[in-house]
Amino acid sequence: DTPDLDFWEKECLSDSTLNKLKTVKLSEMGGWPHEIEFIKYLLGRSPVLETLSIIPCVFDMENNLKMLIELVKCRRASTRAEVIFTHE
Repeated sequence: DTPDLDFWEKECLSDSTLNKLKTVKLSEMGGWPHEIEFIKYLLGRSPVLETLSIIPCVFDMENNLKMLIELVKCRRASTRAEVIFTHE
């Protein structure tokens, strides 16, 4: 089965629900296409977002690098949004 990568755009709540989102912390992110699309959705729909912290899965460093490269290219609704990769 191919994942529906347009899910976030088609099915999620309107933009107004993300107008107050300032901080997001995601853990064990493996860089899978559906994870990338979710992060893109958050970045593109959160106008006051300040920090998006990502704790990548430690078992797939190559995929983590691909994820980081992809996220650097993402459009952001907030000019203050900072994406932080961290290990805990």
